[in-house]
Amino acid sequence: MKRQPAFILILLLYLTFPIQATIINVPVDQPTIQDGIDFASEHDTVLVDTGLYMETINFNGNNIVVGSIFMTTNDTSHISQTVLNGDSSGSVVTFESGEDQTTVLDGFTITNGSGREQDIFTMGGGIYIGNSDPVLKNLIICANNAYSGAGIYCEETHSWWTNLTIVDNFSSSYGGGITVTESNLRITDSIIRSNNSRHDAGGIFCAFYTTLTLENVVISENESYRGAGISCYGPTDLKLINTTIFDNEGFFTTEGIFCRESDLMIVNSIIWGNSEVQITLESIIVPPVLSVSNSDIEAGEEGIISSMNSIINWLEGNIDLQPLFANAEEGDLKLQSNSPCIDAGTAFFVWEGDTIVNMSPDEYIGDAPDMGAYEYGAETVHEISHSTKPDKFSITSFYPNPFNSSFTTIVNLPQLSLLEINLFNILGHQVLGITKGNYSPGTHSFNIKASELPSGIYFIHAEVPGDMDEVRKIILIR
Repeated sequence: MKRQPAFILILLLYLTFPIQATIINVPVDQPTIQDGIDFASEHDTVLVDTGLYMETINFNGNNIVVGSIFMTTNDTSHISQTVLNGDSSGSVVTFESGEDQTTVLDGFTITNGSGREQDIFTMGGGIYIGNSDPVLKNLIICANNAYSGAGIYCEETHSWWTNLTIVDNFSSSYGGGITVTESNLRITDSIIRSNNSRHDAGGIFCAFYTTLTLENVVISENESYRGAGISCYGPTDLKLINTTIFDNEGFFTTEGIFCRESDLMIVNSIIWGNSEVQITLESIIVPPVLSVSNSDIEAGEEGIISSMNSIINWLEGNIDLQPLFANAEEGDLKLQSNSPCIDAGTAFFVWEGDTIVNMSPDEYIGDAPDMGAYEYGAETVHEISHSTKPDKFSITSFYPNPFNSSFTTIVNLPQLSLLEINLFNILGHQVLGITKGNYSPGTHSFNIKASELPSGIYFIHAEVPGDMDEVRKIILIR
C-alpha cells in the first residue's frame, strides 16, 4: 500500500505526456531550464520544480513542452512558486525559430524581463514570439518592461493562449500587456490588468493584418495615452466574445477601445466605466466597421465616438444598464445575482455568413449565456494565485533549518515592489546576493544554493528598499 502514491504519480505522468517522450526534470536531471531545453529532443517534456530561476530561456526551434509541476498537480500555487526572473537582461522567454503548436509553455510566473533588442527598440519584456506558434497556458506575466509588448510581443503567430494573468507590465511606447502584429491569435480565459503604456494600448495593441479573438477575457485598470484597454490599427479583425472591458483610463483620449480602420465585432460583452468614452472609431482612408450584439455598452451608441465614414451595426439585444459587478473596487468583476447581464447574451450568432458564437446548453447556466467574462454561478477557471495579495510583507518560511548546501525561503509581497534579498554572515558581511528585481504582489519562493559557504550562522535579509524589511536566522552545517 505504501507504493500506491508513487504508482499514481507515474501513471499520471504517462497519461499527461506522450508515451514516447522523455521527461527531463529540472533541477534533478538538468540544473537550469535552458539546460533542460538544450538537452531535450522533439516532443520531450521539461518538467520544472518550484523555485526561483534567474535565467532567460530560448526554445531554439525545439518543439517541446516546458512546464512547472502544476502540470501534474493542478495546484495553482505552483504557478506563482515557479518563477522565471529575467534579471532585466532581455526577454525572459524567446520563441524565434519557427516553433509550432506542439511547443507549450505551461505553469510559470514570468517576471523582470526587459525585452529583446530589435533595431534601437526592445520588444517582449516577458515573452518574445517571432514567426513561431507556441501555445501559452497557465502563466502569470508580471512586472516586465519593453518599448512594445512589455508582457508579450508576437508577430507572425498563429496559435491560441489560455489562462494567462498579465499584470503590472510597463511599455514605453505601445502594448503594455500584449502587442500582436501580422498574426492569427485566440486568447481565452485570461486577465489583462493594471498594465501601463506611455503611448498606445495599456492592455492590448494589435495591428497590421492581425485577426485577434478574445473570449472570456477581462481587460481592466490599464492605462495609456489612448486606447487604454485595446488599441487596434488596420487592417485588423478584432472579435470580443464574452469579454469585459472595465475601468481603463486614457491620458489623452479616454476610451476603452481605440479602433482605426479595423473591423470590430462585440458579442455577449460588457464595455463599461472606461473614463468618458467607451469606443473610438477613426478613419484616415478605410472606414472602420463596428458590429455589436447582445452587449452592455455604457451610454449605448452615444458612448461611441466615430469618424463620419465609420460603419456601425447596432444589432439586437444591446443594453445600457449598470452591470452590477460583485465588487468592482476590489477587482471582482463577476456579476451580482440581480445583474441585468445575466441570461442577456446569445448562444448562437452568425454575421455575414460567419458563425461567431455557437454554444451548447452545457456551456452556460440559465436560459441564455450571460454578458461579460464570467458566467454567473459557474466555477471560475482563470483566477490563478496572483490575484490573491498577501496582507503584509514577510518572510513566511525558510527550510530546511539547519541546511547543508541549499535552502528555500518564501516571501510575501502585498504590492508590486522592488525586492532585494541577501544573505549575511554573523559579522554582518554580505556573502550572497539572492535577488534584486521587481516582483508582483503574491507569494514568491526562492531556492538558494550556498555550497561554497562554510558552516556557521547566517541571516536572510529581505527588503523593499526604503519601505519594508525582515531578517531571519538560518544555520549551515557541513
